[in-house]
Amino acid sequence: MSLVQPGFVTYDEKEREAFLSQVGNFTPVERSIFHKLCRVWEPLISFSRFSSIINRDTANANAELMRLMAKLSKSRMGIISTAIHQGERESQGIIVCEPGEQIFYSYLLDEELLDVFENVLLPMPTKSVLEEKNIIIPNEYVTPSDFKTIAGIYVNKQLQGTEIFSLELGNEQNDQLIFTRNAIKRLLTIHIAKMRGYFQSSNFLALMGSVMEMSLTELRSKVSARNPEFWKTLGSGILEHQADLRAQRKVKLPDDLFPVSKFLMEFLQAQIEVAKERKKQAEERKQDMKTLEEIISKSDSLMVAEELFESHLDAMREKYADQFTSFRREFEEAYLQPESHKNLPTILKIEGHYVHENNIKPLFLQRVEKLGKELYRIYLPLMSKYIRSNRSDLASIFNSTGTFEHDIQERVRQMDSLLASLLTKPSTVAEAFIQNSRLVKELKDVEEMKSVLVGFFYPERIQFKELQIIFNLGIKDIYMHAFLNFGILRQLILRITGRHESFQKKFGDQMQSIYRRMVNEAALPEHYSPQRKRAREDRAFRAGADGSRGPRSSSQRKLSTGRQGGSASGSSSRSKAKVSGKVSGKPEIIQKKRLYSRQEQDSAWSEFSKSIKK
Repeated sequence: MSLVQPGFVTYDEKEREAFLSQVGNFTPVERSIFHKLCRVWEPLISFSRFSSIINRDTANANAELMRLMAKLSKSRMGIISTAIHQGERESQGIIVCEPGEQIFYSYLLDEELLDVFENVLLPMPTKSVLEEKNIIIPNEYVTPSDFKTIAGIYVNKQLQGTEIFSLELGNEQNDQLIFTRNAIKRLLTIHIAKMRGYFQSSNFLALMGSVMEMSLTELRSKVSARNPEFWKTLGSGILEHQADLRAQRKVKLPDDLFPVSKFLMEFLQAQIEVAKERKKQAEERKQDMKTLEEIISKSDSLMVAEELFESHLDAMREKYADQFTSFRREFEEAYLQPESHKNLPTILKIEGHYVHENNIKPLFLQRVEKLGKELYRIYLPLMSKYIRSNRSDLASIFNSTGTFEHDIQERVRQMDSLLASLLTKPSTVAEAFIQNSRLVKELKDVEEMKSVLVGFFYPERIQFKELQIIFNLGIKDIYMHAFLNFGILRQLILRITGRHESFQKKFGDQMQSIYRRMVNEAALPEHYSPQRKRAREDRAFRAGADGSRGPRSSSQRKLSTGRQGGSASGSSSRSKAKVSGKVSGKPEIIQKKRLYSRQEQDSAWSEFSKSIKK
């Protein structure tokens, strides 16, 4: 639709009066209505709204408006658009434009086709039919087309627009069907309606029965149905027997039988071909997206830098040309956006990198293990300095659980921004852990599913544990390691002065506060008795008092989460800091678990999924 405002709209009334005098003979009432049209001008003026405006002060306003628009139509500068609503044709909009603009001819063609839609006995708006009505459309407004192009517009639902097309009919007159993009959807309906109209004649029905080699009953049934294959076959059969049909004299053939048959055959055949091509393109598109996904999922580094991925994506630009933007948008919607009610997309874009959902868990564990070692190497000498000097800047790190936690958080942010960002996305990471574990079929029941998260998350909750726990940085453990690294003399001084006992108590209390919180904030299932809860608390507190790293030992957590590798300074150096002691108790009785069916596993997944969403 043209958005260019006609020049006469900006004229003052005197200039507009002169303009109207040049165009034709208009009555004072018609001129007044024209001035009002100019004052409210827009590309498509609402007929009902404008009618209500002029009805306030003009007698017989609608009749006067119709007379004005008829005169403007003759001058090719105005037309009323209509539509069929509940079986009635109603005025919808008013178009006022410069004389002979394309927009006028577009709406005029739509009205001509709507006439045929109402009465299929009328001829289609071909070039010859339009010329008989003195409708000559300038060649520069018309785009020659073919059935495949038109069918492509139809299949891809690109049906909005005022572009004008011509279509060769291949008849003896070498005529052309003229129509707009808006009308393409209606063309097939009209041609089928025309063909059905021909079958109202019993003689024509009998003639087509012999051509199609069908019984009259079968033919009637197919004509009343909406099977595109039948209409394509019918059109093809009529054109195949065109010479014989023209030669017979018993039945008078409709004037446009062969153009209508050609349209049905060509359009529906083209529609099938376009649909096949579209399906093939969709499959290629899907495969190309899968290729991009595999580039990320199979990366040796478990992630792909944004710059590198963009280079792979740009390789698709030449193939998709003007469709590249939509290809990229479709890829991002399919792979970078999580499904409804989920937090984990197939591909996570984070800190300038792309990480596949299956790689988030190993990447997270790898980085936690690596950074945990680096942080331990940082905090061990800092602890040694703190013990020797009691410096205030170091005291601000080690004085409380909160200050130590904050310091770890800041160092993680500076040393590994990607890991720091993952630690702000507990729901996404939890889903990635479950997804990865399900992929390798590690899990058989709900409890095992929960065990996947227990090393890093509070039980029954999607909340990360303290960074001291995640990175294996027990402050009492660090102190004991630093203490044992001192010479015998300094150790003796620390013991004699009571500072060693004071530090042990201080750091032990800090660790106990973490374990107490872990126990108290855990949302225990209803089947946990108070006795079991107290036993669990006692185990946690005893572990803290003994200088261990929590309710679960480091080696146990590695088994449950898949973490591998040694601790910060190597297993031998860290082991020096452990306080030796005997472990008493009966040997554990290992019970063989039964295998669960696929249905039971899926049911367990469903139960666990609900629990982690709470």
